[in-house]
Amino acid sequence: RLDPDGSREVVERAKARFPRLTNLFVHAGDGRLLASAVRIPGRQVPDAWDRPWFQRVVRGGEAVVSDARIGHLVPVPLIVVAAPAAREGATPRAVVAASVSLREIQDHFQALPLQHGRTLVLMDGEGTTLARGRDAPPPEARADGIVSAKAPVAGTDWRVVAGLPRRESNTAS
Repeated sequence: RLDPDGSREVVERAKARFPRLTNLFVHAGDGRLLASAVRIPGRQVPDAWDRPWFQRVVRGGEAVVSDARIGHLVPVPLIVVAAPAAREGATPRAVVAASVSLREIQDHFQALPLQHGRTLVLMDGEGTTLARGRDAPPPEARADGIVSAKAPVAGTDWRVVAGLPRRESNTAS
């Protein structure tokens, strides 16, 4: 049996250990919110059944990373990382999820010690910039003197684009 009170205590303690998370929460397999580290004011507790990330976890039975979106529990731009838990056969009885704000991801990218002229950009599947390193120009302002490479982000349709000045590359001319 899933225990909402016990789950709330667990997610609150875990959230305290990982302060960069926007929230840590658990939904029942039918989408009902069982626990949230962030207290929800009022009686209107949103369920997750209509959220694409939740449906992908329940239907696919695997961990997923959501597209960037405005959170329902914490209304800021964020991503959700979710995984099935407490399975009954192929159906998860619960889904455990953590959200991270795009601001937190951007702050992390800004703090990377990139040397002058080197760039790092995180883009979603539609080419929208989610975060970029300090001094990195937007991808649409790509300079001719920059050599770049793209790498997929596992479990998503995102990619990381790294760039360095052509003079520093090992490419043949």
